[in-house]
Amino acid sequence: MDNGIDWFFNFLYVDNGIDWFFNFLYVKYCSTFDSTAQGNIGPVLDALLAELGETRTVISPALPVNGRTVYQGYLFVGEQLLNESGMRHHPVTPMEDAHLGRLIERQGRGKAALIAWPIVARSPPRWRQSTIRRCAMWCSTPSANRICSPRAWRCGR
Repeated sequence: MDNGIDWFFNFLYVDNGIDWFFNFLYVKYCSTFDSTAQGNIGPVLDALLAELGETRTVISPALPVNGRTVYQGYLFVGEQLLNESGMRHHPVTPMEDAHLGRLIERQGRGKAALIAWPIVARSPPRWRQSTIRRCAMWCSTPSANRICSPRAWRCGR
């Protein structure tokens, strides 16, 4: 193995532990994810949270460049609610409800809380403070609004 790679893995595992490396963990799922009550996003989030010893996470299946946005907890395709699009009648994963909080609560063990657009639009410190205040008490999978791609950076921080 390359000396640089050896050093890097030695640094992670021996000097700092692997936990140092994972300040943030990003899990990719489709913006038109499995929306049934038996879906796989909730169980995957539950398992990751348990493995990492965490109690909450942010979900945001938005991809504005492809017309997938989240506003006030609802997932849109362009200007249309996802459950009013052709995805409503998908043969495998019909999207019958575009409200992410209700969807994720049906799939997972946590309670969802909305981080509304006015909060996301504020500066990152205020967004984090509001999120911690609201979520530390009662939720494990809040949904952040995503209506424009510059906010992706803000939500990720």
